[in-house]
Amino acid sequence: MVPIWGSPSGLIPDLSKADLCAASLSVTNLTGANLHGANLTGADLTGANLIEADLGAAKLQGADLIEANLSDAKLSGANFGGSNLAGLEFKGANLTAANLSGADLSYANLRSANFNEANLRRANLSHADLSEPEFQAAYLTNANSVRSTSAVLI
Repeated sequence: MVPIWGSPSGLIPDLSKADLCAASLSVTNLTGANLHGANLTGADLTGANLIEADLGAAKLQGADLIEANLSDAKLSGANFGGSNLAGLEFKGANLTAANLSGADLSYANLRSANFNEANLRRANLSHADLSEPEFQAAYLTNANSVRSTSAVLI
């Protein structure tokens, strides 16, 4: 059974700017949750469902998001520096100006994600699905395995 955060009415609470540093939230259902500006540094979000969640400006340095689902999530300005994002779903996510430096994105689904102005320096992109993402003005210095026939690299 997947735990779900919410009130008895089933509504997801507003967790914007919440301090969830090192929280254990693996396999938690946070679909559509407002975590804008939240501190999730070092949190365990393995297998968490964050579809359409707002994590804009959230702090996720060193967080573990292996196989988490952040499809269509709002992640503008989020800091994923050094995080483990292996096998993660970022399909259609907005990562404009996000920091993914040193993050492990191996085997991640990045299909149609927006990485405009994002920092992907030293990111591991090996075996990631890079079908149709946008990388306009993104920083890809020393990123590992940046290969795509349909990525927009302007």
